Amino acid sequence: MRILKVAVVFLTRLPVRLDPWHDEQELARASRFFPAVGAVLGLATAALYVLFSALLPVTLAAVLAVASGILLTGALHEDALGDVADGFGGGWDRESVLRILKDPRQGTYGVIAMVLALLLRVGALVELGPERAWAVWPAVAALSRVGMVWMLWRLPSARAEGAAAGASRDLTGRDVAVCTVIGLAVAVGFRELFFPCLAVVVAVTWWWARVARRRLGGVTGDVAGASQQLGELGLWLTLVALG
Repeated sequence: MRILKVAVVFLTRLPVRLDPWHDEQELARASRFFPAVGAVLGLATAALYVLFSALLPVTLAAVLAVASGILLTGALHEDALGDVADGFGGGWDRESVLRILKDPRQGTYGVIAMVLALLLRVGALVELGPERAWAVWPAVAALSRVGMVWMLWRLPSARAEGAAAGASRDLTGRDVAVCTVIGLAVAVGFRELFFPCLAVVVAVTWWWARVARRRLGGVTGDVAGASQQLGELGLWLTLVALG
């Protein structure tokens, strides 16, 4: 139970008490439950989407549902996407990219990336409608977090310290296997689109890992978080295109 609590505390802003605070090794073990936490977040935001759509036009309902999801996670992955966009967009070499990634301020690239990601997410939800989103949102949230864990496991850390460094060092094949099984089990919610959606997440994770290795020589926490956002957007667009 404690490891599951670590995953909840790390990925969300839910008022879960954890005493004493977790260390990097516990966080690495907790990564096996990242898809499970994602599925619960997806279920909660989908329920809010259905509720809001009963009271408001579907576009406003989608905006409020996405905003609610961001509040639940504290914009954890959205912040990572913005930081990576700033770093990769404004950095010319490895050192400058890493320096920008550590800067808490958001620049032009980061703001544009986050705005575009939110617009794409809301647009996809409007196209799918509340009923369809209810069925697939937990699967989207779960499967997109599997790619994040795989990146942390397969790539070396680009820094000597930090959460990503600890995860890269302490993650085990068992952690990744459990994470993958949970993610695939929830992804059954895609039904006939299971294999196309799985292929999209694999392709996005593989491509993003290559970019990270080329630009940084490895992964950081922000790069891993951005992979979740990219995987999620890929899944939403796939569902709209094939649904």
